[in-house]
Amino acid sequence: MTLVPQVSDTLAEYLDIRTRASTIFALAIFLLYLIIFRMNMQNRSLDRQISVLNEEIALLKHELEKYYSEDDQ
Repeated sequence: MTLVPQVSDTLAEYLDIRTRASTIFALAIFLLYLIIFRMNMQNRSLDRQISVLNEEIALLKHELEKYYSEDDQ
């Protein structure tokens, strides 16, 4: 933003922010919010994948126990 002061000044005027530094700070907060939101979405996706894998592991353990109990008889 410091490379192009006119852009930050125009943006500050549009957002009704008084100083260029406040504009840059507000943009940084907004970008961090977007990054956190994206990471949260990825975390949800990974949680779903973990749940599916846990279910598959439980089913496989159950099948193995069933198989070994049939062998013992």
